[in-house]
Amino acid sequence: MKLLFYGLSLGPPWVEGLRNTVRSLGRRLVERGFDVTVLSRGVGDALFDGMRYVGLNVGGEAYSENASIVLAAITRWLLRHSGSYDVVHGHSSFPLIALPGLASRAPSVFTLYSPAEVVGGILTDSPLSHRMILRFSKSSIPVWAASPKVVFVAISEGVRRTLPRGLAARSPVIPVGVEFGRFSRRVDVGYLRSELGLGCDRFVLFAGDVTPWKGGEDFLVAASLVLREAAETGFLFLTKGTYEYEEERLRVLKGLAQRLGLTGRVAFLGRRRDIEAVYQLSDVVVLPYRSMFSFMSTPLSLLEAMSAGRPIVASRVGDMPSIVREGGNGLLFDAGNTAQLASKILYILNNKGIAKRLGEEAMRSAEAYDWSKVVQSYIELYSKL
Repeated sequence: MKLLFYGLSLGPPWVEGLRNTVRSLGRRLVERGFDVTVLSRGVGDALFDGMRYVGLNVGGEAYSENASIVLAAITRWLLRHSGSYDVVHGHSSFPLIALPGLASRAPSVFTLYSPAEVVGGILTDSPLSHRMILRFSKSSIPVWAASPKVVFVAISEGVRRTLPRGLAARSPVIPVGVEFGRFSRRVDVGYLRSELGLGCDRFVLFAGDVTPWKGGEDFLVAASLVLREAAETGFLFLTKGTYEYEEERLRVLKGLAQRLGLTGRVAFLGRRRDIEAVYQLSDVVVLPYRSMFSFMSTPLSLLEAMSAGRPIVASRVGDMPSIVREGGNGLLFDAGNTAQLASKILYILNNKGIAKRLGEEAMRSAEAYDWSKVVQSYIELYSKL
């Protein structure tokens, strides 16, 4: 079977959840004998993991930059070439990106990675025109427009509930996948502890990036509260290089860390290839998201950390409250409540038995998201079209 994946930004660099998810799905379908082509903005054609990437040299790298131009280019390409494929499969957190599927001569599928809802207050400082475009792209209007021809897939029950009622009833839920074997396998972390040079016995990891809606400031404020009672704790901050204002955000976050007295206790790690070791070094993994904004409502970082058997503290945002069971396989807190976050971190640090149990339960829960199960669900869907 010949498959065509399409989306706004699905090519390299693979440093954030949605791109990595689509790449992982495609790679595993290739291993199962499928022929996969990926259509996205980029420069030129390339081969990765057995997939052909077709780059459309239009628009910019930011998700919102010239999106209408990219959509038009994808639509034109589908009008010319979609007849050569058995299934056309769109991927995005924006329902608007489903519309090119109407131009396909092949059966069309669209996976929605976050709720079909209006973007909220996180963009209040953006230009009015930008906010209006994002509001429309996240609304149910493009969902209704595409629904006569496009089969919608939601990554969670929470996302499916935001689809129009009649459409939701016939839209399957297929979750995001995780490389369970990769992250559950034990690796050496001694070198990383030495490299960090923080002289700490325990580490708390911020699993996210520097985008404002991921809660970096809340993590740092909570860190300052934790250090009042657990002075030997170190805090790790990953960055991914995907946010167009990353340098500016890092200056803000590092400045806040300095003002909070965290110098020598927080390490900004940047992008790491040894992410498995970073997870396994960490005694607690924190996801303090304030909003899902417009990307994946199931954070890939959450599933990775759970696969690694780490105790989780996550905000009640997006799909996290439906994946993390309070006191079962992790702990939850109210987004933006730094005192509550600090209290939950300290609870895990001060209770080794509970931390061990939470980590073990997290790993057991994550196994349900292993890619082998997710890929099989998509294969069954394709076969019914």
